[in-house]
Amino acid sequence: MSGANPYDGSCALALPRSVESLPLHRWRPGARALVVGSRDGVSFTPDLARCDGNSFRRPLTTALVDALLARSGCRTLALAWSSTLSYPRAAAACLAASWESLLVCANGWGDPDLLEQLLPRAAAWLLAVGPEPGPLAARIVAGARHLEVLVGWRDPRAPLPPLAWERVAAIHLQPLAAELATAEALAAAYRAARAQWPGPLYDEAHRRDECPCGATLVWRAGARARRDALGDDARCRACGRAHAYALATGPASSEG
Repeated sequence: MSGANPYDGSCALALPRSVESLPLHRWRPGARALVVGSRDGVSFTPDLARCDGNSFRRPLTTALVDALLARSGCRTLALAWSSTLSYPRAAAACLAASWESLLVCANGWGDPDLLEQLLPRAAAWLLAVGPEPGPLAARIVAGARHLEVLVGWRDPRAPLPPLAWERVAAIHLQPLAAELATAEALAAAYRAARAQWPGPLYDEAHRRDECPCGATLVWRAGARARRDALGDDARCRACGRAHAYALATGPASSEG
């Protein structure tokens, strides 16, 4: 969409949710955040009218965000518009609120000045990319403290687009069309991504985190999560192996 964003200054969603629903799997597993943004969260497309034009929206103010934070008991705030970087007025209202940790869901499209404001303040990012990442995706990858990437794929033989994957904490695979969600295509996309990426890799069939010793570090079902063998020091309680997570406490936790 060209010109000013007519939906800026409003939100269609303001609810407490698990960070797994964003999805973030390696940042404080089981934590909850007040998620503010679009009805369906971050999108792979920058088409604001398509994503936000048919949603009921409410005006967003800092006072409203503070009231929702207090009511929900959340100290973490997640910005999750379809193209968050195209919502500078809404983001400003959120940044002025009284939160302790900030999460940003973005798709690499929008205002580069807003991106530079958010990079030093956000504890974690969820970047949604399709086969051709948005123009700001590389900057997000380079500057985010903790980054997980939601990859929308069309070709199961080559699901991962060109990015500096060594900077990424986890990859979440999602087909871009319902007809791609066959068992064969999903398995092929996972195998192709695994051949290219040795780190944490998730799809509908791969949700839990397992230690090589066999212990379940984090159990997940839908948007729910429970830390099992993962200790506060990001080590397996069963064998002592260190794992890469961003945790609230612990000298062995990772921020990216």
